Amino acid sequence: LAGVQVQLAGALEEFWYLRGAFTEGRAHLEAVLASGAGFRSHRAEVHRSAGMLARYQGDLAAATGHLDASLALFSEIVAELRETESPHLALFEHHVATTLSALSDVALLRGDTREAIGFATDALALPTPAAGAAALLLGLAEHAAGDLGAADQHFAQAQRLAEEAGDESLLASCLRNLGVVARDSGDLGAAETYYRRALSIDRRSAREQILAHTLLSLAELLAIKGGDPADLLDEGLALARALGDRQAE
Repeated sequence: LAGVQVQLAGALEEFWYLRGAFTEGRAHLEAVLASGAGFRSHRAEVHRSAGMLARYQGDLAAATGHLDASLALFSEIVAELRETESPHLALFEHHVATTLSALSDVALLRGDTREAIGFATDALALPTPAAGAAALLLGLAEHAAGDLGAADQHFAQAQRLAEEAGDESLLASCLRNLGVVARDSGDLGAAETYYRRALSIDRRSAREQILAHTLLSLAELLAIKGGDPADLLDEGLALARALGDRQAE
């Protein structure tokens, strides 16, 4: 029974995330880890889930600790599976890549761009479905470090991978960030094209917070270009206010 609880706990991250029940989720996951129960793979997932919930709360030290523990366990399993040429190797390499990407994200939030680039580079080197997200994170870290050329290259790589996978959420993120690089490079026409492509995807999704962000980013760009941002600005602000009011209830 204890092993089943550990396995279930690792799979509940999205449930707690969608509910915004970060403190409740972290408490449950910490209790599960303290019990000492579960296989290594399940405990690695619980550590990763606890790390992500801590990241959402801004507790970056706890997030790093849990993600480091998750990476150590998954890496240990991968090393063993490589020795036996196990058919499960690809699955656990994917877990390693996903955890490395999470560590890159947390490192970037801490302002450590060098470490963020290192984690994302390691994640991208693994042949897994997580490569698109890793390329996006690598671009984000490179942009934060001021390397616009490298950032543009990796955002474009992430875009290609997202298109191949049919991942519209990742694709929209790539397009927005390509727009940011184009804007920062002074190519406002290309920036607008990227933002409008992202906006068309965001309008089809249920991610209202991201839609509001894209609307406001495009409105800001049009203002810089000397265009009329009024409609986009009004829509973005109205949506942002509605989301704020909803979160305050």
